[in-house]
Amino acid sequence: MATVTVSRRGLDPPRIFPESMRLTPASFGVVERHAIRRGRLRVPAGWRIESPSPLSWFLSADIDRLDFDAPATILLDVELKDGSRRRYARNIDIVLELETTFSPEKHAWPERNSARAIGEVGPTQEPFVETFTMLSGRVARLLFRGLYADIVQLRPTGSHRGGLCSGMARWAGVRALQNEDRLPERDAALHEIKRLHGRQLTDRALLASLVWFLRASPVAAYRAVRDDALRTGRTLRALDVGVPKPWRRDIATAVVREGHTIVPYRIRQPSPTRAYVDCYDPNRGHESHTIEFHLDTGRYAYRNKVSLDEDDVGLIAVPHAVYARKGTAIIATLGSLIWIVLGLGKGDADVAE
Repeated sequence: MATVTVSRRGLDPPRIFPESMRLTPASFGVVERHAIRRGRLRVPAGWRIESPSPLSWFLSADIDRLDFDAPATILLDVELKDGSRRRYARNIDIVLELETTFSPEKHAWPERNSARAIGEVGPTQEPFVETFTMLSGRVARLLFRGLYADIVQLRPTGSHRGGLCSGMARWAGVRALQNEDRLPERDAALHEIKRLHGRQLTDRALLASLVWFLRASPVAAYRAVRDDALRTGRTLRALDVGVPKPWRRDIATAVVREGHTIVPYRIRQPSPTRAYVDCYDPNRGHESHTIEFHLDTGRYAYRNKVSLDEDDVGLIAVPHAVYARKGTAIIATLGSLIWIVLGLGKGDADVAE
């Protein structure tokens, strides 16, 4: 089977190697060329053919129109001199090697998402006010002491230690999109991280996540990341791994407790059924960790959070742009009421940063 490689590095234009491929009847296993009266090559969408001489073709590809989810099947229809007709086929695999402008070393906060590294963090008023609009009085206090207090926290001990993975991932991703390489002061960085972390509770972010949650397709999320990288050379979104699919019985607590946000930036797809995506993981600092996708089964594996044996775990791929500005939080406020009534929240809203 022949192979072509499509690559892109950052903002450089996509490239394909080889740029063209010469095919003859021998390429399809036809030995007796002298027995052929005429031949015709048929190619799928995204491929072009030139025929400088009879029974010889040059094959090239239009990257924008290629199908990366199946081998390209090239057909050769021949008419023999005895009047009989035959069809031959040859598959061409497309290998993808993509790397975006995102760099953990340049754009991510160097400390791990850990209270031992960053220090103890709790919800405070200033980033809360900068996160949401149209909130005041009792409604604001309800959200602040409800879901907001439950997610915007980082503790060294306890059954629920919290974490700032979403804020750290979004902060790093936005910095890459804005071409910011220089790290700001620590206090300013953590303030912005807390603000972005809280914005996952805006109606805009929740509704965008809901679409992916209900779709429950790791393969669709992978393709979104792949298409962003191929089209723009940038990382336009983060991935929430370990998200339960809608039919799980523990859905109410698993959504908050099990989800983890990482930033994809390097893609290798050696075949239509396998792909590997290197990611920045806020829990691991600047270390690179890889998601392994089995595109034929719709499953994926990531560190100790998701295994290929699990079919009840989805993947969410919301763009960074959804977090770009503050918004309303009607859904999260109603959810906070239920959260507090059920006694699921910790109510640690009085902890200072």
